[in-house]
Parts: sequence; structure tokens; C-alpha cells
Amino acid sequence: MVENKEIWKSIKKYPNYEVSNWGKVKNINRGREVKSSPNTWGYLGLFLYNAGERKRYSVHRLVAKAFVENNEGKEEVNHIDGNKMNNHFTNLEWVTRSENMEHAQKKGLLDMTRAYTVSPKTKGKQICVYDKEKGIEIIFKNGATASRHFGFTESYFSKIITFGDGESERFKVRYLQEYERVEISAI
Repeated sequence: MVENKEIWKSIKKYPNYEVSNWGKVKNINRGREVKSSPNTWGYLGLFLYNAGERKRYSVHRLVAKAFVENNEGKEEVNHIDGNKMNNHFTNLEWVTRSENMEHAQKKGLLDMTRAYTVSPKTKGKQICVYDKEKGIEIIFKNGATASRHFGFTESYFSKIITFGDGESERFKVRYLQEYERVEISAI
């Protein structure tokens, strides 16, 4: 049975590396496994090198590309059991963005608060939200908290800042600078 046997395949564009169906990556020149580490969002990743260039890859995507069929051309890889550390090929499936979000919601995996507090982009930065409809301005400890307060997905306000230049039809949003920070207890 394939599930019980570890199989190795070459990684496209990286001839010195192989990925296994059990979620491991090895450098074949050195004959040893490449160490992976979790990123801000909890996915295991590692750097691959070729011709003096390096690039970080998520282990689950490398495994899925090598061992999980994707006949429908779906773009995202889902961990079926919700455990981002379990990169065994039987725990991975190709999904659409909406299928991935629906699965995360059903499994209770959508709490992004920790990720927002350690993300290189936000680092837990306080966020100022001006609600044009109500004419009020509120300061929150981070974008996830602000988004939940207004009933949106946890990345809503961060996306307005990143992709909407800090403004949507209803809101004006910005991260507070270090000198603007305030003590927040209730929110």
C-alpha cells in the first residue's frame, strides 16, 4: 500500500532536492533531510537553493504538487485534518479559495489573532478605523480585532490598508505609528 511506503520524487527546478509523500524534503547531494520551520501562519516551510539563488517553499505545496492529483486545476492546498504540521500526502487536497475558507470555518481554524501579532507586516500594530457611516474613530490592538468588531473576516482591514490604500467605501484605516500608540483595555 502506497500510504505506508515512503516514496521520493525530484522537485522541479531544484535537481538537488527530493520530496517524499510523507512530507519530508531532502538534499540528495548531502544525503540528508532539509530542516523546515513554521511561518507566521503555522505552515512548515524551507529554503531551496539552485544556481546560487534561494527561495522559500511551503512543504505541503511541494508534497501536493508531487503526489496529489489536481485534475481540476485548483490553486490552494488544504490540510484535511486541519493540522498544518501533517504534510502526509493523504492529508492534503487541492481546493479553491472558497473551499479552503469553508473548511477552515468548519474546523474552527479562522482565528488569525496570533498570526497578526507576529506577522512581519502588522507585528500587532494598533489600527485606527474611521467609520464614515457613523462618524466615529476607534483604535484597536490589531487588524484582526478591528475586523471581528465590525463582523468581517480577520484580514478585512489589513486588506483595505494593503490593497485599497487605506480606504474603502465605508472606512478609512491606518496602522498607528509607534509614537501614536495608546493603552487599550476594553477592545
